[in-house]
Amino acid sequence: MLCSSAIYSFGPPDNSLAYRLADAGFDVWMGNTRGNTWSKAHESLDSCHNCTRFWEFSWGITGERDYSAEIDYVLEQTGFDDVFFGGYSMGTTQYLVLLAERPEYNAKIRAGFLMAPAAYMINAESPIFEAADQAWNLSLIAHQAGKDEFLPHRPIFTKLAHNFCDTEHPDCLEICANVFTEALDVTAETLNASMISFYLDHLPAGTSLPTLVHYAANWLNGDTFNKYEFATDTLNELHYGQETPPEYDLSKVIAATFLYVGQRDRLGSPEDGVKINATIGNPSGFKWLNYTHTDFFAADNVGRLVYDDVLAKMEEIGYPTSPRTEKPPSQSSTDSSSADVFNAVFTFTFAMSTLLRLL
Repeated sequence: MLCSSAIYSFGPPDNSLAYRLADAGFDVWMGNTRGNTWSKAHESLDSCHNCTRFWEFSWGITGERDYSAEIDYVLEQTGFDDVFFGGYSMGTTQYLVLLAERPEYNAKIRAGFLMAPAAYMINAESPIFEAADQAWNLSLIAHQAGKDEFLPHRPIFTKLAHNFCDTEHPDCLEICANVFTEALDVTAETLNASMISFYLDHLPAGTSLPTLVHYAANWLNGDTFNKYEFATDTLNELHYGQETPPEYDLSKVIAATFLYVGQRDRLGSPEDGVKINATIGNPSGFKWLNYTHTDFFAADNVGRLVYDDVLAKMEEIGYPTSPRTEKPPSQSSTDSSSADVFNAVFTFTFAMSTLLRLL
């Protein structure tokens, strides 16, 4: 929710999905949804922290509108008929929203790979939900204080990271690692502490207050995956024709979808991951990882335990072809560079997908 696609290229290369795909010869498109560090441009609206009009969106809007725009743009630019999709955390939420609300996009997804999927929230145990029942009030207070943007990246984060949390300050680095593992629920044994300063160059990346409120409402509503709940029954009636927000119909998600679920994930809980798998229309694979939510990008073995499996499944499914090319050669016969090879398309996001145009 608070990250950007930068997490897929932090390195080292064998532990970064972007590099792994590029080295395998894929045409890789990295998405950043509206409101994060790299996606604040707009044709007519200012994205300042108190520019309310810009920040009036949640993952329901970005899933349905921004993901569809992203996919259409990628297919138009490359000439392919479909894409492989990979998403993490809120990126998986938006994927499910898109295919449930606009099922015609199932045909444009060759396969989806969802890491730490987040939809049903009833079993989530993260401390962040302890204030869920006050999310609306807190967001209203922040709005009145002129703060419609939630946790944007600040230069102070980068300054602190490189003054205290890099390998040139080994004594401080240990303290940083302890704070990082506790605050973000990262497994200490698989954290590469030397990467913390790089992480903090990009994290947090910011989002909108309604994005936070939408997750809080889903947690409070129990065992359902609902559209955005407005502040009053009257507003819900105006938008949906009923006093409560309707559920997303995940049976309409019929693109081949693979789930990677953390057994120690307190946001996208194991139980809720099982329910997603049982509810979507075409569950195609399910893999348990001894991971927390954050381990999916911070663990030093994610390349071996997750990305190896993703690449193997892509090969099993078969590569898309376009008017430009046929199936890509095996990695052993390439020079490990995708700069002049357009073999297949893989588009992926961290918690949020790209904004090609704010709708």
